Amino acid sequence: MKHREYLFKTVDKALEATFDTIALANAVKSPKYGVPTSGSTTRDKLSTGERYQQATWILAVAKKAVTPLQAAWLTLTYDEPGQARDEALTLLAEHFRPMARKPELLRAVIDREFIFGAGYCPPLIRIAKDTGVTTRGAEKACERIRPALAKLGEEANAAIHKVFKQAGYAQRAA
Repeated sequence: MKHREYLFKTVDKALEATFDTIALANAVKSPKYGVPTSGSTTRDKLSTGERYQQATWILAVAKKAVTPLQAAWLTLTYDEPGQARDEALTLLAEHFRPMARKPELLRAVIDREFIFGAGYCPPLIRIAKDTGVTTRGAEKACERIRPALAKLGEEANAAIHKVFKQAGYAQRAA
């Protein structure tokens, strides 16, 4: 059996490279050989246009494989701040609305789960103060939403892994 060369090592690396490429292609001029991605296992020298086209194909395949909620999870996980990210946050906040009494608390807690880095992630104490709840109330909301978001992410990764492996985009799920 012939060894299959996958474009990326994992689904995570494929999506990370895809969203990075699209963000960079829309923001700045790239070097001659496109946007370098750490997740790529190929050594081809793609032009900026070819790398952008590859990213749009991968994104189209990913969006077809998932539900709208899973697509929102993908956007919040990989996309840069902007209108698409705000819309995804709104969709998830409305879906998980029964998990918290105050919509602004739920939105802040969901947003916090997708912000990485200690210097950027708002502490629960500040979220509680900004939304008018106790710190324990914010902690409880966080405890309820975290497993639900993790499950949503697992479902999205499983759905995408299946189609990515068939298309030759990624070798494994994570």
